[in-house]
Amino acid sequence: MDSANSRSGLLYFADGGIVVNNLWDPFSPDQLIRYVDDFADCGIDILSQMVFAGGTTKPGLFAPDHPDVTWWENEHFRGMIDRGEQPIECMIGRAHERGMRFFAKLRMSDWHDHPPEARPFVTAHPELHNPSWPTRPVLDYSHARVREYHLSLIDELARRFDLDGISLNFIRSWYSFPKEVGRNYQSVMTDFMRQVRRCLHGHAERKGRSLELGVIVLPVVELCEDLGYDLQAWAEEGLIDYLSCGNGHYTDPNQDHRPWANLCRGTGCRYYPMLQCGISQQDKVGLLRPEHIRALARAMYDGGADGISVFNWVYYWARRGGVARYPGPGSGHLTALDYLRELRGPDAQADGSRHYLFRPIGMEWEASGRIYEENYRVVFPRRVGARGEYRFYLPEDLARCGRCELFVHALGLNSANGQDGARDQVALDVNGRAIPPAQIRRTFHLAGRLERFGAPLPPHTTLWFELAAPPARRGENTLGVHLTQTGTGESMDVTLEEVEVVVTPRSAH
Repeated sequence: MDSANSRSGLLYFADGGIVVNNLWDPFSPDQLIRYVDDFADCGIDILSQMVFAGGTTKPGLFAPDHPDVTWWENEHFRGMIDRGEQPIECMIGRAHERGMRFFAKLRMSDWHDHPPEARPFVTAHPELHNPSWPTRPVLDYSHARVREYHLSLIDELARRFDLDGISLNFIRSWYSFPKEVGRNYQSVMTDFMRQVRRCLHGHAERKGRSLELGVIVLPVVELCEDLGYDLQAWAEEGLIDYLSCGNGHYTDPNQDHRPWANLCRGTGCRYYPMLQCGISQQDKVGLLRPEHIRALARAMYDGGADGISVFNWVYYWARRGGVARYPGPGSGHLTALDYLRELRGPDAQADGSRHYLFRPIGMEWEASGRIYEENYRVVFPRRVGARGEYRFYLPEDLARCGRCELFVHALGLNSANGQDGARDQVALDVNGRAIPPAQIRRTFHLAGRLERFGAPLPPHTTLWFELAAPPARRGENTLGVHLTQTGTGESMDVTLEEVEVVVTPRSAH
């Protein structure tokens, strides 16, 4: 692994309101200290707390001086605010006592459905709204006044509070410009980032210490460019110190982290890919388990990550009916934070099993007339000689592991109730080397997979075998599925829907 990983760390993006963690009635400021302690106890290096969303100071951690920004009326904090105390100052002080850095995070293009009176600037200026979001008032950064509005708030935060940095979240309502022309405005957004950098540098000189800047963007470099974000320029000019990418909901199991790490390498910008706790759009009840988390973290570090950022982890204790909700404190809070201990470096996952779950996550985006879709289904015709190739990235040295098995779930293979000679026959290979037929196991799931067990699937066939190196290798691999004989039944396509790889460590005995 890259020697840069020696500086690995953990950045927690607290994007949900604090109330969903551990605040209760009657409220006291000590609860904010406990909130910060929960993160410090689990090894978080940087707590990046949302302070601005919807044109307002949600979740109400400070009363703004800015004339166009209102205080979010958070009843937990009203007493402190009325006394002239700023809740954010309590949190920053505790973070520093615990050796943790504290960033203020701003949602740059997201207003959700806050009432008009909570977002006076957005409400008062419909001429500044982005036409690419007709159902929600999102601001258009092609207008200088929009950029000045955000810059002035960043300036206030850096001036008033003892922050260590600022995080800018560009993945909530993620069009900063009209989607057809976003790429044409890269220079405009880069100039805005220069202004932010100069602002922070000025306050850092006055305070006698550094103020860092991080950004959160969507996980496709070309898409970011279409949206108006010249990440290469931001990194090379030293405008940003942290780059995190993610889609806001689900961690892509097959994402190639190397282009992102290469973009940052040699610039002083650190790459912290984003870990999110959902499994896929279709898997409404699925959250990452520790074995999934270890696998995803291992892939991030193997791809060159300097550390890992965490986003929307709140779903572990604020889910209801399979959809994110914010009903109040939940029992999953401390357990889910404890999962993060295994993210702190490239070797922290070695003692636990890793479950690599390669499957469609059901996300797609459109910008500049192009569709970006994370869809790892492989489809080929059901006829003799047809072949499908499923590519997956495995950041493992299997020779140093205990046991490894690969599972592929295929739709469209005729199993004919398991009667040999009537069902479809397939041959499997890994990286072009055949897997001996005697090593391949097979079962047909007539009832498919029910929603309570994950993403629903119709009737399908699972094929699996023990995976070794060779033929597997650390890095990119290809599973080949070759149809050698067709049985009875109608002609249809075969779909390789999912590939799973399970790795267990060597026994300690």
